[in-house]
Amino acid sequence: MGSNENMMFTRHSCNKHFLRKALLGLEDKLEGCSQRIDTVGFKEDKRIMGWIAGIDFPVLLFRQVLKNKDDSSR
Repeated sequence: MGSNENMMFTRHSCNKHFLRKALLGLEDKLEGCSQRIDTVGFKEDKRIMGWIAGIDFPVLLFRQVLKNKDDSSR
């Protein structure tokens, strides 16, 4: 199976989620303009409706910052 088929199987058959490149609006989707997920300027607690490149369903994208025991984060 190819990469997109693996993602479709994982989402539809296993009910799991993971990301790579995203399209952050209907215009981006129609034009096929994707960007790396780590370059998106997410704000904490704000969700963005988008699409993962090559996948046929929309997803909610959001940023979550996890703190270490010493209160640091990456």
